[in-house]
Amino acid sequence: MLQGLLLVATCFLSSASVTALKDFSGGKKYEVVYPRRVHPLREREVKEPDQQEKFETELKYEMTVNGKIAVLYLKKSKNIRAPGYTETHYNSFGKEVTASPQIMKLNDRKVQEQKKYVEYYLVLDNGEFNKYNRDPEEIRNRVFEMVNYINMVYKKLDTHVVLVGMEVWNEEDKIEISPNASFTLNNFWKWRESVLLRRRHHDIAQLITARGFSGTTVGLAFMSSMCTPYSVGVIQDHSDNALSVAGTMAHEMGHNFGMFHDYYLCQCPEKICVMEEALSIDTPTDFSSCSRVSFAQFSEGKLSDCLFNAPLPADVLSTPLCGNQLVEAEEDCDCGTSEECTNICCNAETCTVKAGSMCASGECCEGCQIKKGGTVCRPAKDECDLPEMCDGQSALCPDDRFQVNGFPCQNGKGYCLMGLCPTLQAQCSELWGPGAEVADMSCYSKNTNGLRYGYCRKVGDTHVPCKANDVMCGKLFCQGGSDNLHQKGSVITFLTCKAFHSEDKSQEIGMVANGTKCGDKKVCIEAECVDIEKAYKSTNCSSRCEGHAVCDHELQCQCKEGWAPPLCRDSSVVFCSFPLDLPSLGTGQHLLLPVLWILVTLTGGESLSLRGPQSPLPTAVCGASCNSGSQLRTQGLSGQTSAFFLKHKWGNKEDR
Repeated sequence: MLQGLLLVATCFLSSASVTALKDFSGGKKYEVVYPRRVHPLREREVKEPDQQEKFETELKYEMTVNGKIAVLYLKKSKNIRAPGYTETHYNSFGKEVTASPQIMKLNDRKVQEQKKYVEYYLVLDNGEFNKYNRDPEEIRNRVFEMVNYINMVYKKLDTHVVLVGMEVWNEEDKIEISPNASFTLNNFWKWRESVLLRRRHHDIAQLITARGFSGTTVGLAFMSSMCTPYSVGVIQDHSDNALSVAGTMAHEMGHNFGMFHDYYLCQCPEKICVMEEALSIDTPTDFSSCSRVSFAQFSEGKLSDCLFNAPLPADVLSTPLCGNQLVEAEEDCDCGTSEECTNICCNAETCTVKAGSMCASGECCEGCQIKKGGTVCRPAKDECDLPEMCDGQSALCPDDRFQVNGFPCQNGKGYCLMGLCPTLQAQCSELWGPGAEVADMSCYSKNTNGLRYGYCRKVGDTHVPCKANDVMCGKLFCQGGSDNLHQKGSVITFLTCKAFHSEDKSQEIGMVANGTKCGDKKVCIEAECVDIEKAYKSTNCSSRCEGHAVCDHELQCQCKEGWAPPLCRDSSVVFCSFPLDLPSLGTGQHLLLPVLWILVTLTGGESLSLRGPQSPLPTAVCGASCNSGSQLRTQGLSGQTSAFFLKHKWGNKEDR
């Protein structure tokens, strides 16, 4: 029943707020309450038997708590699991077993178009499996309750959190899990990158562990890492209350979105908000003004691309439901019901493309036809990005690809890493605001001290000093800018050097970022200054690519702009149109031939067709030309076509 009816509960008091019942000397105070169903007044409707709801969409109960009347509203939550949701466990032989439980169809099911999607994967360690009686159903119910809460919270940001997979390490843990949260986070990140991402597409993965972390830490995540290989978090299962743990899960996901902890200047619409630094007996259900600003900034940045991708049809393993505005398996398109549909290429009744149409949507679909191979569908955003081209077969634009890691950027001030150009200047500006600049290089020598204002890494509460070669990869030193930061901590200044020391032990704020240039052909990786080749293994990668291709951030060959995948040997020019003043093919015809030759050469075409002398002003349409028989044809508004041909062959044998 839980799969069909996941409830979001909101409680309102008639006068004052309820005071939480706290623990006293190991004892607990309880009060027995008797909820009374409140039946809403509604217009009577006549429905056929097969149209009756199995569950109410909204319920309301009234009860007396501490002598005050409270009203409990229950609202059905839908689509908590993605259509392609999977569950993974391991048999006694250690073999992976993945299943796709069918999602029950509801008569009133509608998928609301969300602005952003988070494809969420959850992993539970072996301790969790044992903690919940080795019972998959009990674990599943608890997970659904958690994800239901996370989805409810993030809907406040117009973001739909979709569970695309759950994995339980029922036999043994796949990584070493330590009381050191940072150590466990790094191990989980490496496992996700080398194992999980190759098996299942998702935007973020979190590990829930029954192991307690050292100190007061109950969760840890990489900052501003959503949509990157570092989009992970680890959470201690610190409470029997599923919503309390879910609050920590939502909190760590907030860090992945670039949210910092709330501080006194942040406006929170409730008693506490999601990014509250410390655990609370209250469960937050909203974000502060600071969190909303951080989320908006992240959403506008280049790392947020994965949030705008709805689940692919290939990921949808459940029975397709035509009319839910989600393209699923065996569907060409889904534009909603006949009343909702505005797509001229899609048949709303059958969820198939209409006769004569090749596609209905996608960056490589135009006028219901698939664009020619080589047409740019996603231009490069900057020097660390690569353009993506249509392949001539699919209506979808390929996944976003970046320049090979280690590619020089910003006039040699940095090297590309995962589509970004991390530089000391950019990090100073981000931390200290406008006017901030990189401090003198002499400031960085303080990183050999091994003190809170100068070190390379932390092991527990110990500040490990930098080696002489690694001083540019430790604490970030800047000058200028503002001293009013949005984080709790202390500003450390001496001479022209300025650094920041965070009070939050779980966040290494104010440290030089991975991928930052620390020397000629050297970058910072985990607080060490290493050669680019050692860091990225990308030297001369593009030289191994055939045709007109370059190497990308995953060491795969990608076509250069204007060259069609997959071989990158066929040239393409984006369609354009312009008027040609061709009144006749008589007098002065010889003057037109050089112009026509240029037009044909530009399009890579083989022939040209012109209208007769009585035709009105024609329009030339130049398009992609990959075949030896392609034509450039000019058409008037009336009359017959007279044609002559200009032959043109590519000179380079490799480009045929």
